[in-house]
Amino acid sequence: MLRDFLLNNYLVQLKVVLTSRVRNTQMLGLRYSFILGILAFVFSVFWFSVDAPILAACNLTCSISFFITSLFIVQNKYADLCNHILLYIGLATIFITISSSFHVYPYLAVWYIGPVIFAHMFLKRFQGLIVFFINLALAIISPYVNVYVKKHNLLDQSKVHYSVFMHTLIIVSILAIVYFILEQYKEYKADDEFALFQKNQELDDSRKELIKTQKYKEEFFALISHEIRTPMNAIIGISNIVRKTNLDTNQIKFIEAIQSSANNLLVIINDLLDLSKLEAGKLRIENKGFNLNNSLQFIFSLFANKAEDKGLEFNISFDNRIASILVGDQIRINQILLNLTSNAIKFTENGYVEIKCELIGETNNSQKIKFSIIDSGIGISEAFLKNIFDQFSQEDLSTSRKFGGTGLGMTISKHLVDMMNGDIKVSSLKNVGTTIEFVLKLAIGTDKDLPISKEIQMENDVLKGKTILLVEDNEMNRLVAQNTLELYGAIVKEVFNGQEAVDFLKINTVDLILMDIGMPVMNGIKATEIIRSELKITTPIIALTANALAEERNRCIIVGMNDFLTKPFKEGHLIQVISNNLNNKITIFEDIKEEIFDSNEIYTLANIKMMSKNNDSFEKSMVQIFLKESKKAMSEISIALEQEDWEKLRFFAHKIKASVKMLEIKKAIEIVLELEKYDPAKMPDFNIAQQTKSFFLYIDKVNQSLEEHYPN
Repeated sequence: MLRDFLLNNYLVQLKVVLTSRVRNTQMLGLRYSFILGILAFVFSVFWFSVDAPILAACNLTCSISFFITSLFIVQNKYADLCNHILLYIGLATIFITISSSFHVYPYLAVWYIGPVIFAHMFLKRFQGLIVFFINLALAIISPYVNVYVKKHNLLDQSKVHYSVFMHTLIIVSILAIVYFILEQYKEYKADDEFALFQKNQELDDSRKELIKTQKYKEEFFALISHEIRTPMNAIIGISNIVRKTNLDTNQIKFIEAIQSSANNLLVIINDLLDLSKLEAGKLRIENKGFNLNNSLQFIFSLFANKAEDKGLEFNISFDNRIASILVGDQIRINQILLNLTSNAIKFTENGYVEIKCELIGETNNSQKIKFSIIDSGIGISEAFLKNIFDQFSQEDLSTSRKFGGTGLGMTISKHLVDMMNGDIKVSSLKNVGTTIEFVLKLAIGTDKDLPISKEIQMENDVLKGKTILLVEDNEMNRLVAQNTLELYGAIVKEVFNGQEAVDFLKINTVDLILMDIGMPVMNGIKATEIIRSELKITTPIIALTANALAEERNRCIIVGMNDFLTKPFKEGHLIQVISNNLNNKITIFEDIKEEIFDSNEIYTLANIKMMSKNNDSFEKSMVQIFLKESKKAMSEISIALEQEDWEKLRFFAHKIKASVKMLEIKKAIEIVLELEKYDPAKMPDFNIAQQTKSFFLYIDKVNQSLEEHYPN
């Protein structure tokens, strides 16, 4: 059994320790014990050769103890303790031997104890105290050894072997000290590096967990998006259809109120659902001319009936000194007023709610306006006031159960006021009422600042004679789309899911396909893949989806859809996009940069401009080089993909990577980093075809922009 252990375990470990570059406690301890054991054995042989059996026995005992220690370490027992103790004993033995030979032990001992303790305490902190106690013990023994050596004249300096031995011993001792210090320093560095690695690993794990949580949030909001946008699409669509019928003045007023409310609600929904934009501070404030009094009247019209139903007195007070046209974000201001007024009416059982708007400061170019929402409701406790702007916060569970709501209104309002460089504060007394005030500084505008209506005026027969296949499972959405399309002269064919669309297109031809994404039996993505790859049909396909997330949009474009519309869509926008695609124009609508690429800019020339030092010629040359290289790379990558030549694909992905990074095309960078290391065996879940197509989409979009701004 011992023989098997020595041959199969111990000797194998010795081989590993002598060849391995790993520096853990076990490896270092085994290395020390083996080297010092051999060294002590050599000393024991020498002392026997000069007829010094006591010193020979001491060294032989040390040698045996070192080898026994190494056996413990091989079995991974007491490795750290053995490592340190045997190292100090070994080094101390060497110095005691040298000092005894020269009869100057005290001086060498002081030299040894001082620097080594200092070095070790620096490297290993308080473990250096072990050295002190070992040397103290050896110092007690040393005089007796010294007397014995002197008495028997064991190291006669006249003998030839004395000089050789002593010089060898001194060199070995010095090397041992240097080796010891270097090993300890490396071990110390390794400990620090390992600690840093662990910290980085923890941070990486936290980052992955955060990404995972963010993904769950996005999936949740994608689901909520679909559930909210579907009825919203019906509300807006049907109100548009009704608006085109013969209505009296009051009916028109009611329909316009519905449309205004729906459009304002849609803006709010868009911002809430696009969680990443809200949390990343990407929500933008627009500055356009508007009439503040009209905004207040709009808010009043929305809540007047509800206040009346509750028996509340509902008033608006508007300061006539306020300019008729101000410049700011009317929708965001409306959103704040909607949130705060809704809360005031919700939490007021009797009494009144008042909205006040007053001028509190003015310059030649701007006005400082204070908005106040005052109620006589249930009030807020002083303890809860400090948490009033926290997400999902409500004073207690009974409040949530009785009055409903998510607790997000105050959070969003605070966020929007901050973005407009305003101030908001709340004062309240329990069971007396609440006053919420926010102050905004708005520029004074003119008629030129008023937004131009974007309503698209079209002939009613713009789609006359065009056959459009409508693939939609929701009955209300089908009704809205069908009526809208038929108003403009289209012939509408309806199917209820992707499978029916595929079957229909096998035997019929149409001019355009409107494809819903989320459908039973077969969804729009799968149906489009079959239409493009199996049926080889090139008819324009426009995606219709309630999912507002950028990933959904990218997915649609990648599988071969020509365009993309988010529900609820505006009538004019729908007709414009259909018209463009029927004219064989592949048009990505106006907000593609924000929503498909999820960025205000899909690329930047900042790096090139910095290098050019205002040299326009250099800047243009760099752009032309990128255009040339990117087109060549896309061509070569396409060929490599078709031939499944992965080495070639990786080569050209690596070649274009630097240029993509230079222009900071963020989404393309993510993909090209994967392409340059692509291995189908190691990356089975990586859809190389889709990712490559997506990469080309981003590069093409950048190239189009560059060619417009830098014509050759």
